[in-house]
Amino acid sequence: MKKATLSTLGMAWMLGGCSLIPEYQRPAAPASARKYRAI
Repeated sequence: MKKATLSTLGMAWMLGGCSLIPEYQRPAAPASARKYRAI
């Protein structure tokens, strides 16, 4: 159960963190779309 929670948190951090970092650094639509495509 701990591994499952870790995986869920890891995925949430990757999806949320990767999209949040470029957003506040440089708020641009193409940048966000590019990050989502990379994932």
